[in-house]
Amino acid sequence: MAGDTTSARLVGWKSIGAFLGVDARTAKRWEHARGLPVRRLPGDGSATVWASRDDLRAWLAPLPLPAPEADTAAASSAAGLTPPPGKRLVPRAVWLTVVAVGIAGGIGGAHLLTPDAPAPSMAAAYDDAPDARRAWLAGRFALATRSASGIAEATRAFEGLTRRFPNRAPAYAALAEAHLVSREFGTVPDEVAYPAAGRAARIALTLDRRLGDAWLDRAFVKFWWEQDLGGGLAAFREAVVRSPGSAKAHHWYATAASAVGDVATARSEIAKAQALEPNNHAVVADAAMIELSAGNIAEARAALMQFVRLDPGLVAGHRYLAIAHLIAGDDAGFLDEQAETLRLRGAVEGLAGIDVARRAFAGGGRTAMLDRLSADAATAARDGSGSAAAVARLRALARDRAGMLRWMAVSAARREPEAIYLAGDPALLAWRRDPAVKAFGHAN
Repeated sequence: MAGDTTSARLVGWKSIGAFLGVDARTAKRWEHARGLPVRRLPGDGSATVWASRDDLRAWLAPLPLPAPEADTAAASSAAGLTPPPGKRLVPRAVWLTVVAVGIAGGIGGAHLLTPDAPAPSMAAAYDDAPDARRAWLAGRFALATRSASGIAEATRAFEGLTRRFPNRAPAYAALAEAHLVSREFGTVPDEVAYPAAGRAARIALTLDRRLGDAWLDRAFVKFWWEQDLGGGLAAFREAVVRSPGSAKAHHWYATAASAVGDVATARSEIAKAQALEPNNHAVVADAAMIELSAGNIAEARAALMQFVRLDPGLVAGHRYLAIAHLIAGDDAGFLDEQAETLRLRGAVEGLAGIDVARRAFAGGGRTAMLDRLSADAATAARDGSGSAAAVARLRALARDRAGMLRWMAVSAARREPEAIYLAGDPALLAWRRDPAVKAFGHAN
């Protein structure tokens, strides 16, 4: 059975890894780092490992396949969880979230906070079954909380609806969004969440190509994970056409445009989102982040400081403000906001890392703090729990051109999602005219 990924049991790290779409070494690491459910045959410490395919599917929390009558060729092609060719699987370290994610946590990720109003087709999707309608509404509400427990509850609700109504697209689209959100506000790694979201979105589009939310989910995966920038932007534009009254559609398109340096489109689209939902906190926060990315540091920072005063419980506000403080040189403010971000996310184990950075700052100022953060980020990048882009940002802020360029090259070689916008990242504002930096990115 060794190497056989079609039987009920997978024997050996190689076949387990092949089933997951990773190498044996990564699968082995996931046993300890992520609780991968493997078992061992009786014997000594080197006994052969094996895993149940059902156990692995449950661990991955995959999308249930449609019933045979709904399983089209396109849906079948979407069934795998294998990442794009050449993509290295790089989960992120928890306590370095602000530094590692940078604008990915804002421009590229936390805009998923948007509590969206259902499109008309979605509102009527389950009206013929009152209990299903209640499950749908409960799932949408739970997802809008963007809490780990809410995301889990929403995922269960949407999975249940896909099993009961395999020919209806809305729950698949909502499940895709739940997978995307789980990587920002839960503990699901990118390499699991993105492919699962892409699979759900493709099935939704197979069932209903008119569904704007499905186009949005697909666009998000294509742009940020598959790094098909042209295809992703085209899908965002299609989503806007399909749902012109959706603040979320304009919002997500704005953040993607900002990532490639299209400031004019980013500002135009975020303004449309604000006009549609002026009270949407996530839209307001990302409007500030777009200005930060455009180089308007003082304006963005002031807006974010006001934001966290008015809504101190929103994680994104503190995370964004931490980024703004770090770029503006307010290192004490950065450490405070990063600590608050971790507390709000429930990642209190990361506070020890903040304490280490505080001691470095107290003893040697900004340089010592950045060196300490860089060393930790580099360790995380090397062992697969962090990103090379995080190190590049820190070395840029430390005015270390050689270190910045070296880690930018690593990020690009790994095809990290953050590599898309590194050249236009606010942390690299001082380097934007540098030809070597401009060669890496897509910023104007």
